[in-house]
Amino acid sequence: DTCGKPATSRPPSVPPALSHWHHNLGLELSIYSSGSVDAQRLFFQHTDHTDLPDLSPLLKSYYDTVNAGPKTEPRSYEIIAEAEGVPVEQWLFLSDNVK
Repeated sequence: DTCGKPATSRPPSVPPALSHWHHNLGLELSIYSSGSVDAQRLFFQHTDHTDLPDLSPLLKSYYDTVNAGPKTEPRSYEIIAEAEGVPVEQWLFLSDNVK
């Protein structure tokens, strides 16, 4: 129930995958988007997925172009890795942008 707030849609395979990675594999999940951190939080709190309407508990951190920098700059990814305290060679970065 989104209490009258609009629910956001995403491919049906995404919520179960995030849940599996977090709960079964113990992976820490973070988001980096050109949308603001506040918008990201709302996006993941209110989904149209019946079994997982709120994905925010699965996410450790939120990054945007304000707290990390432009997505086209390699330094932005270094900033995120440093903030998380995880060596970059231990990261898996997934994106819908092929650039």
